[in-house]
Parts: sequence; C-alpha cells; structure tokens
Amino acid sequence: MGLAILPGRLKQDIERITTLLSEQGQWGEARDQLKETDSLYPHRVWVDQLLDQYGIMAADKARQVILHEIGNKFVTILGQAGVFKHDELGREAFCRFAMACGYEQK
Repeated sequence: MGLAILPGRLKQDIERITTLLSEQGQWGEARDQLKETDSLYPHRVWVDQLLDQYGIMAADKARQVILHEIGNKFVTILGQAGVFKHDELGREAFCRFAMACGYEQK
C-alpha cells in the first residue's frame, strides 16, 4: 500500500517537521516564533504530540515516524468517510437506500 496523495504544500512542512524533531531544542524556539500565517502553525499541536510520544530522534527515524503518523491520520479519516456508518443506524439507512433502489431484503 502506497502513501496517500498529499497536497504539494505539505512536502515542505514534512521536511521542516522532520528537521525540528531531529534537532534538540529547536522546536521550542520555533514554536514560540510561529505566526498564524506560518505553514507549520496548524501542525503545532501535532508536533508537540510527536515529541511527547517519540522524543528527539535521528532525521531518518523522524521522517519514518512522520510518514507512519500521516498514514494513521488517513486511516482515521477513511474510517469516518463512509456514507453509511458501521453501526445500527448506518445499517438501517443502507437497507432503506438499497430497497429504494429496488433491492429486496432477505
């Protein structure tokens, strides 16, 4: 399974986050200087979580962790993207839809 297609603007963000996770102390300074217009601003809580969970690491390991965690985010998003949820209400709604399309329930 390959990587999902990410917007091109995130390529630079991934590289910057990789650098920040792999250089001791730099994130604290960078975070304090972030402005709302900075592309990393929306990711600041996530970077904090990554540092809490994994700590400072080598650049190659940081990139691996980031790609793995992006994959986890996509799994969560795709799990919530269904038109009919995997619960009782979702199954009932799907059955109503299928019957409206001419299918019979057995």
